[in-house]
Amino acid sequence: MTKVEAVQTSFYLRFSYTYQLRNIENGEVTLFHTNLGRSPTLLTTHAATREWLHEKDASRLNTDQVERPNTKWRFQRWVQVQVKAILVEQPLLGQGRLSDWLRNKKGLYALDTFNDNMCLFRYIAVHRGTRPDRCTEEAVELAKKFFRVND
Repeated sequence: MTKVEAVQTSFYLRFSYTYQLRNIENGEVTLFHTNLGRSPTLLTTHAATREWLHEKDASRLNTDQVERPNTKWRFQRWVQVQVKAILVEQPLLGQGRLSDWLRNKKGLYALDTFNDNMCLFRYIAVHRGTRPDRCTEEAVELAKKFFRVND
């Protein structure tokens, strides 16, 4: 089991819990499991993780909102809370230059030698036929068009 604080990569979290209900008429006990789903975005900081977990835990602790079959069932106790981290390995994202084994692959244009945030637009420009060593101007034009449309 890995603690969230020890994780050094991006991840999603899943939050679920199990609770016990008791029937007020016959005393029967049953377990209910609720899955609050996963974090809506990829978590990269401990502050964002803590905030998301506090929000979900506050939702869980509101016993008035506990799901039950009908009004004859009352919340009795919490049985289990489970938080699962789904690691997302993205070693090439924002890591600088590509590894030599990848950079030297046949048919791959390594455009990571430029020190700017235009990589997506450079790849689109090269895909459209611009030479890899002369793609800056076309990439800038693509970026301008993209950001003009999305303003």
